[in-house]
Amino acid sequence: MSSAVCCRGSSSPLRAPRLTAAAPTAPPLAIRATKVQALPGRIRFLGGVDARRAEDFALTAQAGELRLTPTNTFAGLLATGEVLLVTPFAFGIWLSALNALYRDVQYTITFLVQVWMFLTPIAYPTTIVPEHWRWVYSLNPMVGVVEGFRWALLGTPAPGVTLAVSTTATIVLLVGGLFFFRRMERTFADVV
Repeated sequence: MSSAVCCRGSSSPLRAPRLTAAAPTAPPLAIRATKVQALPGRIRFLGGVDARRAEDFALTAQAGELRLTPTNTFAGLLATGEVLLVTPFAFGIWLSALNALYRDVQYTITFLVQVWMFLTPIAYPTTIVPEHWRWVYSLNPMVGVVEGFRWALLGTPAPGVTLAVSTTATIVLLVGGLFFFRRMERTFADVV
């Protein structure tokens, strides 16, 4: 497949290959260009993450400079990724302070991680949780992260309240962990 792009000052069209993802065999993250446009001094590729979705980002190349213009889905992916990075940091602050005070905490971490994995909707959808309990279920910070990635990459409905509650829980854990660690830091040398 090729797409004709007309250039300024030229009577013959410039042939540019059109990039597409193979129908059912392409991985879900295969980037495809759906439109190629020639603007004055600029070539613009509009693409998506999946063949079923609308364009998710616009990549603009101009004079050797690349710019990425995010859409809502791409911005949601970045925001979800930030929550994913902050959550283990928040739990790590709490657990490190508790481990310095109580040496048995290190033995419970493996158990807690396994329980946390089963409480996170990785192998099952959140729709099996009754609607009136979902806000309590969303207090698990990873519920919003998993649902946010499903929304951004697989096209499921936007997490909305679930992601907001999970992000708030992560922020509360982080701020509380920082205050707790700071308060207990003075006694670490005495205990250790």
